[in-house]
Amino acid sequence: MTGLCMICEKVVSSGDRCTDCIKRSREPRATVTQVKPQKIVLLFDPHIPEHDRKLWYALLAFLRDFRPDEIIIGGDFLELVSCSMHSWSEGQTQFEQDMKAGRIALRSLRKAAPNARITYLEGNHETRLTRFLMEKAPNMIGSLTIPLQLSFAEFGVTWVPEGKQPISRGTLDILHGHQLGSGGAGLLPKYHTAKADRK
Repeated sequence: MTGLCMICEKVVSSGDRCTDCIKRSREPRATVTQVKPQKIVLLFDPHIPEHDRKLWYALLAFLRDFRPDEIIIGGDFLELVSCSMHSWSEGQTQFEQDMKAGRIALRSLRKAAPNARITYLEGNHETRLTRFLMEKAPNMIGSLTIPLQLSFAEFGVTWVPEGKQPISRGTLDILHGHQLGSGGAGLLPKYHTAKADRK
């Protein structure tokens, strides 16, 4: 019965580790250097500009005190109702209003945590822009993007599209929740399903 090596994910014919990983496990270990633990803040689904402002201000105060090494925005930072394919209604925000609110929010994160890396995972609300452009203006795909519109270069933000997720920090894999399958307690991330299909 074939499977995947639990360490490097190579195909193995038996057992749970490949021969290379077994050999490496028998090699003398180098001296372990104490590594300073990283302080990471995970921020999921604020849905700017429809966010709870009291909670947002509390988050900013926490960031100033905690001084994280990294802030990971786990997707749906923006609501992007302006790009929703659902019915449009009077009073709905316009695209530039959504982007301005997003830039203000990113600026406040950067100000609260000036030395933190900021990593932004694409969520399903961010993909609204791409889906909208595919439907209404395919010639603008690539020139009208979340990283450009939110000035990621100015704020030092790293963009992780959904196809490049999950990201790992230590033993923790991080991805936006829309990438989880359905089925109640038996939720299975799409990327695990893809791995299982290769067997």
